[in-house]
Amino acid sequence: MKLHIDTGFLKNILIVLLILDVLLLGVLFLHYYFDHKQMAKDWARKDSEIARHRSRTDSLDSISDSLFYASERLRVELEVSKETGCYLVVDTESKSFQLRKGNMIIREGPCGVGKGFTERGSRNWNFETPKGDRNIVSKTENPEWHRPSWHWFEQGKSVPDDFITFSPNMPDNERREAFRIMSSREKNLVRSVPGALGRYSLGLGDGYFIHYGSGLGRALSHGCIRVGADDLDAIYRVLEIGDPVFIY
Repeated sequence: MKLHIDTGFLKNILIVLLILDVLLLGVLFLHYYFDHKQMAKDWARKDSEIARHRSRTDSLDSISDSLFYASERLRVELEVSKETGCYLVVDTESKSFQLRKGNMIIREGPCGVGKGFTERGSRNWNFETPKGDRNIVSKTENPEWHRPSWHWFEQGKSVPDDFITFSPNMPDNERREAFRIMSSREKNLVRSVPGALGRYSLGLGDGYFIHYGSGLGRALSHGCIRVGADDLDAIYRVLEIGDPVFIY
């Protein structure tokens, strides 16, 4: 007995199934399209909310910083109103200093202050000029800058295994000249750099100093207070060990 198959009927079924597949794919596509569109809207709304939150946070931080600065400035002015001797006032916001005696300003000018938080790869440092009341704890003529390890780390280099040193009996001007004519590779091997801090330095404790440097009026230092050569000369002559330094 032979089974008769109606090929026309099968074709119609296949066409119907194909149409159903196309319709199903169309429905799935539309579902995905509208879901994707809604998801994009949701992400855009979330991004907008995050941006608004960040803006509010930044604004609050800015207001908080401004209030702290204003309160510290007022506190310092109240503190120095009691001073009758010589002292130094450093404004880290305007990046300026005033050398005073009592309520009289002897000298004023721009200064450089710390650049704050710095990150290099997995290493980070806080190069901020510390605020508060300090005193001059040391005075040094012709100081040498003893490079800390971060000097090399900050440049993505390793600390040299060996260093070039100068004879302790070598005059200061000869040390500076010898360093000046060195090659870049040789200079990188000198840990105690002559002349880098200027003619004088005044210690504030905890590794912070007042010394000569570039970047006056800017936040570029590693925490120390930088001043011009003539200003440094005046500050060094006027201030003695124990004299106050007010930083706000």
